[in-house]
Amino acid sequence: MKNLFVLICLLVASAAHSAMDLTVDSVQMVDSRGNPITARTDDQFYYVRMDWSVQNATSQPYRVRFEMADQMWEWYVTTEWNGSGYWSYAGFIGGLVGPFPVRVTLDPYNEIGDPNRGDNSRTINPIPTEPTSVTEYILPKTYKAWQKTSMYFDQNSRRVDQTETWAHAAYTMNHETVISRAAPVGSALVNSQPFNEPMFVTDRFNPPITNASFEQSAIVSLRNPAVNYASMRQATWLDVDSVHNSMLALVSPEAAIESNDPEITAFVTQTLGSNYRQTKTPFDAAKTLFLAVVRHCVYDLSDPGYSAVHVLHSGKGDCGGQSLLFAACMRNVGIPTHLISGWWEGTDQWHVMSEFFLPGKGWVEEDVSGCDAFSPNGDYAFDFGNISYMNTFFVVNRALTHRYNGLEDTLSFQPGEIWAWGDYWVDRWDFHCRLKAVAISGNPL
Repeated sequence: MKNLFVLICLLVASAAHSAMDLTVDSVQMVDSRGNPITARTDDQFYYVRMDWSVQNATSQPYRVRFEMADQMWEWYVTTEWNGSGYWSYAGFIGGLVGPFPVRVTLDPYNEIGDPNRGDNSRTINPIPTEPTSVTEYILPKTYKAWQKTSMYFDQNSRRVDQTETWAHAAYTMNHETVISRAAPVGSALVNSQPFNEPMFVTDRFNPPITNASFEQSAIVSLRNPAVNYASMRQATWLDVDSVHNSMLALVSPEAAIESNDPEITAFVTQTLGSNYRQTKTPFDAAKTLFLAVVRHCVYDLSDPGYSAVHVLHSGKGDCGGQSLLFAACMRNVGIPTHLISGWWEGTDQWHVMSEFFLPGKGWVEEDVSGCDAFSPNGDYAFDFGNISYMNTFFVVNRALTHRYNGLEDTLSFQPGEIWAWGDYWVDRWDFHCRLKAVAISGNPL
């Protein structure tokens, strides 16, 4: 029995000795080929490289984990020889301003029984370099944007006396340069109020009782924005207040942006504190409100949220609903803000974002629901000023309320509007859009 006990002890000791011993040797920011670099906030992607070494190598697979802020990648590897020279890297969405945690871990679930787990992980806190200018726009891509909106009349409709279609007209601003536009047939270019936004209006009298529709396209150049946070923080509350008269509509409530509602005010005060103008710059107040909205909202297409107060109550909203709540909070503190709506590269990829204005610094674009996808707890400000995929997003509309010719639409996003007069019923609506890359250049409109 004594000899058997000794044999068991020897086997256990041998097994413990033969378990693989993994060691993280280094972790660093790299380019897309794995070469060390100093990351920049205008990088589309951040790449993280881990180098490690192995002792007592076997053919047993184990996992490697890469984490950056709230994002994580993980996969299995096999290392069958002893020594150093092992390395791997992972890519993450870029644009995040540092410092933020980057952590790498070998065998995170201890599947191989590593006897020295203290050296299986390592953390760094990189601070990517910001652009030298207040805002820079990089990585241009050229696209053809197209949309068609249709309203079909029910077959039992008796008559249609008139239809009027409103198609939002894209124009050059911020990340988007409009090279050319093909307006809907028979349309006139007008400006709607209260935001003086351009749109194509088409009137038809006694049309066939089939459908009313419009179709338009544009050639555009789209770029990624990157901002210098330190420069943005130089804008003061006095600067912001100075533009209220000239940008009154952008600091005033709308039907779906109830910025003066007591519940919005309470949410803002809870988020910023009552003396925020003494403790935060306008830019930092905007960032804090942005993260608070991300933290408060769950992305939900079944309850998109068609007003800021509704989203505040439900804690749910799609891209448009979350943007409504952010815009209401921003206008509540007096920072000019509006929604921007359009579509992504591809077909029928509708989306809504927002942007706010700081005097002397310009417009800052942000995507609340985009940040919600990468940091749902609102811990890290993804897509706030630095949006690494903005060069695939076409903006067709920068206003929510449009008034023209005695008509008003208070919740107008990308598809535009179709009005009709007569004795009819609507059978259905169709909304379609497309953004396709093209090779063309020209002078902006």
